[in-house]
Parts: sequence; C-alpha cells; structure tokens
Amino acid sequence: MSAESTYLLHGLFTRPSLNFILGTLGSKKTWLALDLAVSVTNGCGWLGYQGPATPVLYLDEELGPSELGWRLRSVLLAHRADPKQPIHFSSMARYDFSDSNDFDHLAGQARSVGAGLIVIDVPINFSRLLARDDLHAYRSTLSNLGCLAASTNAAVLVLLHTRKRRTALGAALATLGVDHVMAVDAPYGESWVHLRTLAARNLALISITAEIHIRQPRRGKIMGDSEFLTLSPSSARPSPPLGKAGLAILGYLSLEGETNTAELMAKVTMAVPSRIRTLIHELGSDGYMRCTKRGGPGSPAVYAITPAGSCLI
Repeated sequence: MSAESTYLLHGLFTRPSLNFILGTLGSKKTWLALDLAVSVTNGCGWLGYQGPATPVLYLDEELGPSELGWRLRSVLLAHRADPKQPIHFSSMARYDFSDSNDFDHLAGQARSVGAGLIVIDVPINFSRLLARDDLHAYRSTLSNLGCLAASTNAAVLVLLHTRKRRTALGAALATLGVDHVMAVDAPYGESWVHLRTLAARNLALISITAEIHIRQPRRGKIMGDSEFLTLSPSSARPSPPLGKAGLAILGYLSLEGETNTAELMAKVTMAVPSRIRTLIHELGSDGYMRCTKRGGPGSPAVYAITPAGSCLI
C-alpha cells in the first residue's frame, strides 16, 4: 500500500484500489456487494473489518432496476438503515469500460457524490470476454478501471461471473494491476458464504465464512418487513471442496511446511498421481496453497499452504 493510500475497510480494501470478486452463477456475489454497500454507508464495518462511513456508487449492468431495487431494499431493511442513505446507483446504463468518454462520465459521477466505494456488477458477456485466455487483450479496460479508482480515490469493486468454481483467473488479474482478487462460494442449500483471497498486493490473505440470512419474496408479492438479507461472521468452517485427497495434501503441507509435487504424489496415496497433479492446480487456483519456488530443468516446483488452506484443516 502506497503512502497516499488509506483504507476503506482496514485490511480488506484500500483507497484507491481495483478489486474483483469472482463467483459462479448463484454464488451470492450481488447480495454480498449490496450488504457491503449498506454497511459501508453506515460506517458500521463489514464482516469484522472496520472503516469510516462513505457514500457508495453502485453500477448495475446485469440485474435491471426492478430486481436491483427490491434486493437493495431487503438489505436496507435487514440493517434497519435509512432508505435515504448515500447509495447512488444506475441500472443497465450499458457503460463501455474501454471507452474514454464513458470513463470520464463515470469518474465525474463518482466525484460528484463523493463515493469511496464504486461497485460494478458487469454483464455475463463481459465476464466471458475477460475470462478468455488472452487477458492482455483487455488491458485497456482494466487500466481504465484502475484509473477510475485513482482519479476518484475510491475502492472499485468488480463483480465477475465465472463459469467454473475453480479458476486461474485470480493470478492472471493480479499480474495486470488488480489489487485484491477474491472468490466467493455459496453452496446450494447452505446458509453460509465463503469469501477468500485468490491474489493480493500488499494485503494479507483473507478467508471469511459468514452466515447468510435471506428470504426472497414470492413472485408477485410486494416486499414487506419480513423479507430480508444480512450477513454475520461465522466460526463455521466451509465444507472441504476437494475431498479426502485434497485435505490430505493440505494436511501434509501444514506439517512439512514446504514440499514438491513428487513428494506429494509419494506421500498422499489415496489418489493416483495424475489426480494429485490436478488437485495441486485446483488448490492453488482456490488460494489454499501457493508456489514458493517455480520449477525448472532439474529443479521441481515447491509449494506451501496458505492461511486460507489452514482454515480447512
């Protein structure tokens, strides 16, 4: 974090900064961001992270005004917040984040309301473009988003849809100047979400499990005080996503500190070697282990467990 940077939420988002939350369809990205927005305008902290109150600019390019409106109202009700809180939003404005004119308009809009947090819920088709192998083709878009953060002294948070739960996109985005890349999981039928760091610059890795309390209104019913959403930190650990072999890899790393692929294949015998290699990639993409030494001719890559991985064992 530079000398000019401050925190929006201490240890989680700096100002200015460019941040991403990645998640599959139904992973509660939008609910998470709306809960964050209301919490930030209240100045009451969010999931254990504290920061001063600040206005929010929410750019919805995915849901539409009706859907966004009732979701936001449900979160405001849950927090017992004033409906006139400084959450400013647009819906389906079809901004082109690579266009300099749209960028100038957005920056002016954010400065006019004093936004310390700018949330951008991008359309799925944008997500698919960005998720292609050649991320460098979208360097100008990411550069503009970074400039938006810098020119407004705001934390910009982009909600990005991914087709798969495990993705190497986090590390790729970090190489292109993104400050904090997180992934969110919300298993179907479960009452919790898990937010974890995939890649970060000058921030400690985070792994947060939160209880999610939500009741959606029946179709055609006007939302009343009984419909709500809120999040609260939870001591519950997320369900292990990678089975016994994945947990065995993390357990071995926890005991040994660092090891290489060959040693893991020899010690973790509950899966075939090819599956161990796949699990190493998946655990790395999930942020549960990291490469501490890249391999080369005659020199194997070395891995270590991350704090997020330690939370699973």
